[in-house]
Amino acid sequence: MQAMIPRLKKFNLEIAPEKTKLFEFGKFTQLKAKPKGTKAATFNFLGFTQFCSRSQNGRGFRMKRKIISKRLSAKVKGYKEWLRSSRTLPTAGIMNITKAKQS
Repeated sequence: MQAMIPRLKKFNLEIAPEKTKLFEFGKFTQLKAKPKGTKAATFNFLGFTQFCSRSQNGRGFRMKRKIISKRLSAKVKGYKEWLRSSRTLPTAGIMNITKAKQS
């Protein structure tokens, strides 16, 4: 972390101490966490939860990401409310508006 401070300063960036924490993340994190009975750490960044995983063949390390569950739940709830209020629209109209909202 101490090495990151001068490196980021070159780009006029700085670390916010209240938002920053160090934890183990990488290839062997899952293997080390299993005997302890814990899970590997995850972190949220740019709207996604980042987590350790394995590749499809199960041998290689991959960092995977998924949408932050709170944000996804909020979007689904908002869509359900909109859908309830728009029930009187024709189905084709609802589908067109839904497609437009996705992009």
